[in-house]
Amino acid sequence: MFNYLTPITYWLLILIWGSILLFCIKRLRHRKIESALFATVLFILLIDAARTLFESIYFGAWYTSVAGLLPKYVFEFLIRPEMVIIPKLVNLVA
Repeated sequence: MFNYLTPITYWLLILIWGSILLFCIKRLRHRKIESALFATVLFILLIDAARTLFESIYFGAWYTSVAGLLPKYVFEFLIRPEMVIIPKLVNLVA
């Protein structure tokens, strides 16, 4: 059961953070934003949503492969040290 629960959780996170990211993009495209402070908060949320979405996709693919729902070579590729550092660097930059 837990073999499938982890990938399902990541894919739900992908849907949620993808929705948040789209909301922020739509809202920031409007020329009439109530205040500069609100625009700043939206921009920060946009950065965090993009970071979290990227991490969720990365680790979602990882755990989905471990569960056997994606080919095993996906996990073998993502587990390499030069690949694991990428989401951590994205997190650091964000």
